[in-house]
Amino acid sequence: MRVNAKLLANYQRQTVCLVGRVLQCEPQGMSFKMESPDKQVVQIIMKKPIQEPLEGIIEVVGEVTAKLAIVCESYVLFPPALADNFDVATNNSRLKTARKTGQVTNKPPDMASYNAVVESLQNSRDYYPTMASS
Repeated sequence: MRVNAKLLANYQRQTVCLVGRVLQCEPQGMSFKMESPDKQVVQIIMKKPIQEPLEGIIEVVGEVTAKLAIVCESYVLFPPALADNFDVATNNSRLKTARKTGQVTNKPPDMASYNAVVESLQNSRDYYPTMASS
């Protein structure tokens, strides 16, 4: 399920997908903080130390363990060119729209659109069960 930080509490012990901007990595590489599309700081806990520098936009898939914490199963760093042009607000809005309409656009993502799509998917999961469960 694609979520923003506001929705994490609803998915305790469930697997979620969160896109955000890397803020700070712990020196030993066992965790990092990221800013969610709805401007909250989320703690990401790694099962193994991170072996690469993390910066820019990242997508994390993992299990929600606390209100604002996820144990990471996998992650994908966005390419720097995409991360530089990533607009959090537009992505949040786009996420809301996709949730309402069940449509996905091919425009580059941004955090605001992403957050909007997450909220839309949450509000419409009875109508779009395949999108809500992904």
